[in-house]
Amino acid sequence: MSWLILAFASAVFLGLYDLAKKKSVQDNAVRPVLCLCSAFYALFMLPLLPLGFCEPLSLHDHLLLMAKAVIVGLSWLFTYNAIAHMPLSISTTIRALAPLFTIMIAVGFMGERPFPLQWVGIAVCVFSYIGLSLAGRKEMGHFFSNGWVVSMLIGTILASCSG
Repeated sequence: MSWLILAFASAVFLGLYDLAKKKSVQDNAVRPVLCLCSAFYALFMLPLLPLGFCEPLSLHDHLLLMAKAVIVGLSWLFTYNAIAHMPLSISTTIRALAPLFTIMIAVGFMGERPFPLQWVGIAVCVFSYIGLSLAGRKEMGHFFSNGWVVSMLIGTILASCSG
């Protein structure tokens, strides 16, 4: 199967996922939505525990797992609150910055060195996001003075850190 078909299918399903998130927080409080989402996911994963897919963890591993859970939980809290108060066209655009932040973290803190063509791709992404932020001003006013935009950026950066 062509990678292009898979990329389009992924984009469609991610779009449907974003629509579902927006619908779930529309006229609902964010924290109960997140709590129910986590509870249903835990129930969905519960049947896998007896099958032995989970290995025993040391105390250190449990602490690392709890730290990651806190980072992911805070990311969800920031992003779901922003999604509830912002147009989907803006919130999903900001959320799409996550891979760019992940690359920046990998280059800045982990010593990754992208190839020249990858740097060109990164530059295209940066200029695209700048263009989208300028276009977003028409819909939301000054982009970075909006608290929900900042909330979405914080959530996106936290999601990149958890990656």
